[in-house]
Amino acid sequence: MGRGTNAGCQDRLSARVKFVITTFGSAGDVHPFMALALQLQGRGHEVVIVTSVKFQPAIEARGLRCVPLGSVEEYDRVLLDPRLWDRDRGLEVVLGMMTKGLAPTIEVLRKEIVAGATVLVASSLGFAARIVGEQQRVPVASVHLAPSLFWSAFDPPFLSPQVGFLRRLPPFAVRAMYRLMDFAVDKRFGRALNAEFVACGYRPVRDLFSRWLHSPDLTVAMFPDWFAAPQRDWPHPHFSAGFPVYTEQGDAPLDPVLEQFLAAGDAPITFAPGSANVQCARFFLEALTACKALGRRAVFVAPSPDTVPRDLPPGILALRYVPFERLFARSCAVVYHGGIGTLAQCCAAGVPQLVMPMAHDQFDNAQRIARLGNGRVLPSDRFKEPAVERELRALLETPSYRQQAAVVAGRMKAGCDWDGLVQRLVALGG
Repeated sequence: MGRGTNAGCQDRLSARVKFVITTFGSAGDVHPFMALALQLQGRGHEVVIVTSVKFQPAIEARGLRCVPLGSVEEYDRVLLDPRLWDRDRGLEVVLGMMTKGLAPTIEVLRKEIVAGATVLVASSLGFAARIVGEQQRVPVASVHLAPSLFWSAFDPPFLSPQVGFLRRLPPFAVRAMYRLMDFAVDKRFGRALNAEFVACGYRPVRDLFSRWLHSPDLTVAMFPDWFAAPQRDWPHPHFSAGFPVYTEQGDAPLDPVLEQFLAAGDAPITFAPGSANVQCARFFLEALTACKALGRRAVFVAPSPDTVPRDLPPGILALRYVPFERLFARSCAVVYHGGIGTLAQCCAAGVPQLVMPMAHDQFDNAQRIARLGNGRVLPSDRFKEPAVERELRALLETPSYRQQAAVVAGRMKAGCDWDGLVQRLVALGG
């Protein structure tokens, strides 16, 4: 009996499954799912990624199939919205984008489903996958890249400075606060969101962030236990996989200009405000002034050249794109926005971090780095030259930050548990 049961399990795990992955957002949101898609495809499964047309060329360049949605103009319009990086209104922009794209995404997912052999894999705001999965009885795995979406009463995420006090409350009080937060979210966003849900033939939802976003089939924590330990009130079933550090260029040589710059002097400070952040002119202006005061070289990774001050001195190099896994390892520190993808690259490189959170999951990510001891936090409203200089001086001149960064880099060598994750996902399609 035991051998037969094991054989049946192995048959399910070796059967070919079609995975339809939906993800939206910036490169930091899409790249982890590209890494997952490559793992699934490499094991013989069929994979399709449904995402913004902006990423279609990069996805197809890796030999993956992409179903593009929207237009580049629509994507860029969201990036230019001044509310996107606002602490209080950023979520409004993101939910508006997801609501607008709900119907076309649902249509695509329905066409891609193969009865009895499909698993839907959805990023945190993959509303369409949750709806289609429930309507057509297709298993869904919710994949969260950052721990801020796990509203635990025992390890409350630092969602914003306004609710930072949650970590000081007993669990019963935290649960009461979550109920109030759910009520506030439902009141502010629920009417428009539920109207679209009903228009798509679905039911209205409540408790969007505390409950509904987590699929009852499987919730995946795409970060390691040492970054955010699983709690007994996390959604069940769940699986902690680890950081899916994505490498774009592999062993390809660096841009000759960058290589020459790195070889010409001391390790620079890298400033990277986020691949989707085209509203970062002040960030680079303050960074330039701080580097002059410190007498340090720097690399500015600027998604838009218009955000970089003109006439940079010789010790400052600005580039639009740099492979982080190659640059961070040769930097003395990295200053960035707290995006989880950049955070993982910093941890892998063993480099001290100065995190400037602005919105979304960034506040919680920043606090976890501070607790690990491999970085410091400077909120965006305080990101001005005197404070930037002071924080960087402390980061660079205090040995414990680099020592702890090396410890974290050692933990990162374990990598993502791709085998375990793929097994859990394939089992859903059995």
